[in-house]
Amino acid sequence: MAATTGDAWRPRRVAFVQTPAPDHGCRCQVRLMHNNDQASISLQLQHATGLAGVNNNPPRQILLHIQPSIVESCSIAQETSISPLLLECVPTSIAGPSDVLTVTLVLKSPGAVHYPKELTSVRPTDPADVDFQSFVEICQATTLYIHFAKAQFDQQEKPRLERLVDGLSNGDLKAPPLNLAREDRGRGLQEGTWQVFSQQDPESNHSKTSSGLGKRLRQGKNFQPSFSPKPVQTRE
Repeated sequence: MAATTGDAWRPRRVAFVQTPAPDHGCRCQVRLMHNNDQASISLQLQHATGLAGVNNNPPRQILLHIQPSIVESCSIAQETSISPLLLECVPTSIAGPSDVLTVTLVLKSPGAVHYPKELTSVRPTDPADVDFQSFVEICQATTLYIHFAKAQFDQQEKPRLERLVDGLSNGDLKAPPLNLAREDRGRGLQEGTWQVFSQQDPESNHSKTSSGLGKRLRQGKNFQPSFSPKPVQTRE
């Protein structure tokens, strides 16, 4: 159920998020916010990742925050040709590609990274954490594919999602005020860029991610994602 405050729409859904790289992606909790002329999208790694240098009990938060000013275009595809193996990564049980709804975001620049205020750089306690490395690549990307199951949005919510997508694509929306001090269960977050991950070796991370995804694919738990979204017209 979506949280609402007045006319604000604040749903949280788990989705599978990809970059254009065909073998990279991870599950994220997607926070959507739309209230009249304000909107934002935030992605949080769904997998609980231990972060080096902080107390991880309870688990800490890292968010990719996308505000309207950096959105070049936004669209919905409800008829998406997706690899059958990718279907297993969409959180809600689905029968086939026709049950998937994909939101495509093209950004002018990567989104902002919100991370624990105690840190100057962000690293996982486990250097081989494949989901964390995929999330790092998502934070650097300017094209994102967010795969939901259609069943995650009821008949009242689908038009709201369409209005949010239209508003982002048309440049009609602005960012809401943020209160980072309240985030991370009151422990507070700070804002930076994807460069908070830059102490890691990108080539090494890419190799680890590809290797890890290949291993999970052989175990039947991952994919070689390949899809061709066919955008549909949303209401004017």
